[in-house]
Amino acid sequence: MGLNKKGMLCFLLLACIAASITAISLKKTGNFSETKQACLELEKLDLARTVLEENFDNFLKQALLEEKENRDIENAKQNISKKISLFFEKAKKEWKKQGIEITEIPSQKFLAENTRLLVLEYKGIKIMEYCFTGGILKKNLVFGLETENAKKTLMIPAGYLQRAVVNA
Repeated sequence: MGLNKKGMLCFLLLACIAASITAISLKKTGNFSETKQACLELEKLDLARTVLEENFDNFLKQALLEEKENRDIENAKQNISKKISLFFEKAKKEWKKQGIEITEIPSQKFLAENTRLLVLEYKGIKIMEYCFTGGILKKNLVFGLETENAKKTLMIPAGYLQRAVVNA
């Protein structure tokens, strides 16, 4: 299941959980404004996560296409890892303006150690696959998304793969 489908599924799951939490909170505290604020912040974080997932998928595909002429696979992988680090640094700055803090951004070194780039070329067609392997321990790549009163996570699972097919 791709990140796009997981994002939508997580959104629906979050909406159900938020409704349950709202009902429980109102019974316990009776303070609607605090509960409303917490729900709004959770929705804001869910939107941020969905936008990041969608943008990351598109960004990574574009980064692969930009490296299509590079014959040195290790160099291409390093370039893509650098672009990914810069993507998340830029996203961190942009979301901070919206009151959302992104934590635990992967370094270029971490990405270089935990990703693989596969390039296959056959009869004028080149297939490029960039995979987050998770390293030996198959760890997922987890980011924190936080506001003043709420927290969420964005997870890129070990085995995440983005593919680009181009004419060689």
